[in-house]
Amino acid sequence: MKDYLEEIEQHIERLPQIQDDKAAKKLDAQNSWDDEAERSGAFQESRHYAEDLFPVIMRNSFVVMLWSNYEFIVIEIAEHLDKRSGKTNGYHFRGRSGDTLSESKQYLKDEYDLDICLTTEYNILAELLFIRNIIAHNNGRISHLASNRRKSARLNQMLRRQNGLSMSRFEKEIVMSKEYVAVRGVCLFIRRRIDGPREGSRRQPGCGCQTALIACR
Repeated sequence: MKDYLEEIEQHIERLPQIQDDKAAKKLDAQNSWDDEAERSGAFQESRHYAEDLFPVIMRNSFVVMLWSNYEFIVIEIAEHLDKRSGKTNGYHFRGRSGDTLSESKQYLKDEYDLDICLTTEYNILAELLFIRNIIAHNNGRISHLASNRRKSARLNQMLRRQNGLSMSRFEKEIVMSKEYVAVRGVCLFIRRRIDGPREGSRRQPGCGCQTALIACR
């Protein structure tokens, strides 16, 4: 995932030149170089694609895929631990109340005394899920949050941090910087209790599960 994100960012850096070249070829094909309005419009359009549109689409797509990767990994870990412990009907955290993040956290803690993340990483994952849902369900636009005070307040709090998450020039959709996406690349961190289950606990220890960390930073 780290390598893939680097490829995306390298391509984003090349977008202005790529789009300007396309605009120039279009002007050549139409023999419109001497038309100032045509020339200005062509390069304005190319800059819009290179600076406003394509970077947002590419980073949004990466975040959706990143969360999908997290879900896949945590399910794989749960299934592996269930098989190691003799459960034959697969992982059980699906169907509990809450989202995949809270469900998987509670399941692995209850069943295997494993912690998904320390507090900092868990908060990053929770924020990643929140942003992913805005992207996946409304293409990054925030109009659907207007009727939900809790979610609107949460987004405003995130925006006030000024850590790379912002709004588009027309205040209609979220925009993520390169740095913001890279930090949210912390996708999964499961910490095994070295000393096994707590005293008096019937929970099983980590069943040999190694620490798993997928990070883009």
